[in-house]
Amino acid sequence: MQVMSFQVFIRSVFRIFLLYLVVLITFFLFRLSLLFAFGDAHELHDYHHDLYRAFLTGLRYDTVVFNYAFLVLFLIACIPLKSKWYTNGFNETFFWYSMVVSFIMIVLQIGDFYFFKFFQSHFNLLVFGIIYDDTKAVLESVWTDYPVIRIILGFLLGFGLLGWLIRRISRLEFPRHLQTKPWQSALAVVIIIGLYALGLRGSLGIFPIEKDDATISPNGFVNSLTMNGVFALKDAYADHKRNKIETDTSVILHKYGFTSKQEALQYFTGSEPHVKSISEALIDTTPHSDFLLKSPPHVLFILMESLGDYYFDLHSDELNLLGSLEQELPYCIVFRNFTSCTNGTIHTIEGLLVSSPLTPLSQSVYMNTPLHSSVARVFADNGYQTGFITGAKLGWRNLGKYMTCQFFQQVEGSSHLIKEIPGAQGCEWGIFDEYLFERIFQVLQESSDAPLFVFAFTTTNHTPYQLPGHYQPKPVILSDDSKYLQRYDKEVVIKNFTAYQYANDCLGKLLHKIRNSSLGQHTIVAVTGDHNSMALYDFPDRELHKKYGVPFILYIPDAYKPFFTDASRYGSHKDIFPTLFNLALSDAAYVKSGNNLFEKGNNDQFFAINSYNTAFNKAGGVVLGKRPLYSRFENEKYLVPATPDRNPELERLEKMARAHGAVLSLFIQEQLSK
Repeated sequence: MQVMSFQVFIRSVFRIFLLYLVVLITFFLFRLSLLFAFGDAHELHDYHHDLYRAFLTGLRYDTVVFNYAFLVLFLIACIPLKSKWYTNGFNETFFWYSMVVSFIMIVLQIGDFYFFKFFQSHFNLLVFGIIYDDTKAVLESVWTDYPVIRIILGFLLGFGLLGWLIRRISRLEFPRHLQTKPWQSALAVVIIIGLYALGLRGSLGIFPIEKDDATISPNGFVNSLTMNGVFALKDAYADHKRNKIETDTSVILHKYGFTSKQEALQYFTGSEPHVKSISEALIDTTPHSDFLLKSPPHVLFILMESLGDYYFDLHSDELNLLGSLEQELPYCIVFRNFTSCTNGTIHTIEGLLVSSPLTPLSQSVYMNTPLHSSVARVFADNGYQTGFITGAKLGWRNLGKYMTCQFFQQVEGSSHLIKEIPGAQGCEWGIFDEYLFERIFQVLQESSDAPLFVFAFTTTNHTPYQLPGHYQPKPVILSDDSKYLQRYDKEVVIKNFTAYQYANDCLGKLLHKIRNSSLGQHTIVAVTGDHNSMALYDFPDRELHKKYGVPFILYIPDAYKPFFTDASRYGSHKDIFPTLFNLALSDAAYVKSGNNLFEKGNNDQFFAINSYNTAFNKAGGVVLGKRPLYSRFENEKYLVPATPDRNPELERLEKMARAHGAVLSLFIQEQLSK
C-alpha cells in the first residue's frame, strides 16, 4: 500500500505558492492600471497613506480569490501519494487547471476594467442587466466603443506569458530529499493548512472579508482600488440573488438598518408617526382647485436616455451640446441639483413609474401585478387617458406587457412608430428620437376632450451613437489635449457628444412646437434623464453629486405656474411625480414618494438620492454603508470629506436616505403580498 509523502506534499504546495505569487502580481498590475487610468493625481495627492492601505487590502481580496479558485489543487496536494505516477499526474493537472482558471480570471479582470471605464464602478448588479438587454445591440456597442482587436491581442500576449510561467512552475525540479522529523512534518502540514484556511477567509476577525471592508478611506476612488474584478463579480452575483423581489419585512428592515416599521416611518416623516400602516403614511392628497377640475392640463413626461446634467456645463458655441434646446430653456424651470433614482434604465423606469426600489419587477413573478403606486393609475383615476410611447422594442425587459398592467391604456413601441410615422428610421436600440417626438406631438394633437398623460422614453443617445444620415450636426470641436480624449479616441468622443446634441436638438424642437401651438396653453412637459453618462469623464469624489446628476426640466403654461419656485432645491426622481400631481390634479390621492418641489417650506426636507445609497442636500453628501462616508460642500461647488466632528445636518440626511429606501421597499412589499 502506498503511503503519504511529506516531500510530495511540500513540493506540490510550493508550486501552488509560486503560482500564488504570479497571480498576485497579475492582480497587482490590473490594480495599478486602474489607478493610472482613472485616478485623479490632484485629488489623490492627500491620500498617499490610504493608497498604500488600498493595495494591502487588495492583497487580502486577491488572496481570497486565489485560494477559492485553486482550492481543488490544494486538496489534491493534501492527499499526496509516494509514486511517480501521482507526481506526474499532479504536475499535468496543475498546469491545465491553472491555465483554465487563469484564463477565466484574466478575462474577468479585463471585463471589470472596461466595466469600470463605463460605469466608474467594479462589476455590480448592472452587469447582470446586460444579459436581459438586446444582445446584438450590446455587442455592436462593445465593437464600436472599445479597441476589441487590440484588447484581444494584448490578452493573448499576456496570457501566453502567463502560460509560459505556469509551465515552468509545473516542471520545476526540487531536491530529492527533505529531512524532517515526523513531528516537524505534522506541524508544517497543520501550519500550511491553517494559512490556506486563513487565506480563504481573508480576515483574522470574527467575520470573513466582505464588500464593506473595502471602505478604508474617505475617498471613494481609493476604496475602489481595493477590489478586484473576480471578487466584485462574486459579490454582484450575491447581490443579484439577494436583489430578488424581497417580500420579507425583516430582511428589508435589516438592509436599511432599522428594527421596526415605526422606526423607519419616524425617520421618513421626520416625526413620530400617527399611523401604523406604511400605506397610510405614504398616501397624500393634492389641494382642491376649481381651475384644475375645469381645465386639467395634458401632462407629458419624457425620460431621455443618458441625459446627464454634467454636459450642460460644457455647452458652448464650439462644443454645442444643447442644439435647439438652448432656445427653449429660458421658457422652462430647470432643476440642476438633481439626481436619477438609479444608474440603470429599467430600474429607473420602475422607480419613476411605481416608486419601487425592488426591481426589476417587469422580469419577475410580479410582472402581471398592478401596483397602487403606479403614476398612470393616479392620472387614470382622475379622468385622464394614459399612454406609454417609446422608440424601443416593447419586448425589451418585457416593457410592453408590464406597462399595460400598470394602467396605461395605450402602449406603443418601435413597431408602432414605424407604422404611424412614414419614413421612420432607427438603430440597434430603437427608433430615432425625432420620429418618437413626432408621434408624441401627433398623439397630443389627436387627443379627445379627455386630458392626456403620456410617459415617453427615448433611446437614441446610447452607444454605439448611431444617428439618422440626414442630421446635420452643429459644431462639436475638441482640442487635441481635451481631457475627454483620455478614455476614448477622438472619433468616439465626438460621436458621444453629437448623439447628446441630437437628442437635445430633437427635444428642443418638440418643446418649440408644443409651446407655439394651441397645446402650449394647456400642456405641462417634464423632462429628465434616466441616468448620467459616465463614459467620457472620471468623476472624482469632489464631484460625486455631478456623477449622478440629471437635469429636471419643466415647461409649465402660465395658467398652471406655481406661486413659489426655488430651482436651487435638491431633488431626484422621487420628487417628479409628487410635483406633477400637485401641478395638474385637484383632490387626487397619490403615493408621496418624495416632495412637491414647488411647496413652500424649509429646504432641509429636500434632498437627492441615487441608487438608494448615495444622498445629497445643501449641506453635503453621504454614502450609506456600515461605515457611512460623509462629505460637505466647499464653496457650494465641490465636496470634501466632512470633519470627524458630529455633523447634525449630514446625520439627518443619512437617516432620511435610509428611511426613503426602507419605507418605499416596505410599501411595495405590502402591495406585492396582497
